[in-house]
Amino acid sequence: MTVNRWTPVLIAFSLFAIVQTALAWVAVRLSGEPLDHLLMVPAYRLVSEPLRTYLLYTSAHKAIRGGRQGWNKLTRTGTVDDHVAAAAEPTATKFR
Repeated sequence: MTVNRWTPVLIAFSLFAIVQTALAWVAVRLSGEPLDHLLMVPAYRLVSEPLRTYLLYTSAHKAIRGGRQGWNKLTRTGTVDDHVAAAAEPTATKFR
């Protein structure tokens, strides 16, 4: 019997997905939330986990290289357009 080289990977992936789905089901049941929230488990696996992994390795690479990452703050110029200033003005609110 020959084993495809991807078989162990697919088995590990399937077991991990089953365990993650089971834990999500238990969490949803214990919190009393609707079971519709379980539909987010595949989306989480496809979007959030790869993004988190990318951010982890990117930040580790920058830390090892000694690079710094700023907050990309905008420089303050002290000027504002009229339409922006008008939108930012607070409106009078009456509380009773």
